[in-house]
Amino acid sequence: MLARAHTAGWATAGYEHPGHPVQQSATAAVAAWTAVPEGALIVGIDGCGVPVVALPLERMARAYAKLGAAAARGEEVAARVVHAMTARPFLVGGTDRFDSVIIEDTGGRVIAKVGAEGVHSVAVPDLGLDSR
Repeated sequence: MLARAHTAGWATAGYEHPGHPVQQSATAAVAAWTAVPEGALIVGIDGCGVPVVALPLERMARAYAKLGAAAARGEEVAARVVHAMTARPFLVGGTDRFDSVIIEDTGGRVIAKVGAEGVHSVAVPDLGLDSR
């Protein structure tokens, strides 16, 4: 989030607040990837003090399918995200965490990220599944 603020030329102070451009940008991205209108998103604050979005499982699954398919097609942003996850799996989950282990054990063919309440979102980019 700090990198996003820095590269966009926004102030880094207060980046964790819902009204900051970083959070507004993140919310807009969540809305776009999940096809949930921004006004319908339920936003809360996580244990780290930053806004988080509650989503229906179906929308999370579709967003991950879209991410994987977009990365497989070579779309820049999605490909960069998937590359970052597969290049440094430890930073996705940590030592002996499901996310990191599945990325490592599959050689990056499967990406995963845990969310609140033990929900895991998973994508297999090579399958090219797209929820459009």
